[in-house]
Amino acid sequence: MKKLLAIILTLIFALTLTACGASEVDKVLDEFEVWADECVELMEQIKNDPTNAELIEEFEALASEGAKFEERMEELKDTIVTEKQAEEFAKRAEAVYEKIEKATEGLN
Repeated sequence: MKKLLAIILTLIFALTLTACGASEVDKVLDEFEVWADECVELMEQIKNDPTNAELIEEFEALASEGAKFEERMEELKDTIVTEKQAEEFAKRAEAVYEKIEKATEGLN
């Protein structure tokens, strides 16, 4: 189920990127990668200390920020990128989703 979700999110992200400007999309993807790294780090901490309410609350707050990336992609639809750029962006996004998916293994 998680893999299917990651694939669907990657496809949606890639399709959205085809209508975005490269430099701004790069910036958003850079921020998305940093955000994902923070999520993964927190997930690892939660795996090691699953009863730590502070970590769980921190993760929930961080996870709720994920919606900002979808909103920002919507805002960027007025610019156009090449197919090659869209493929590169999709590859980056997929790598992030895979990293998140791997980190969720073992979480309840």
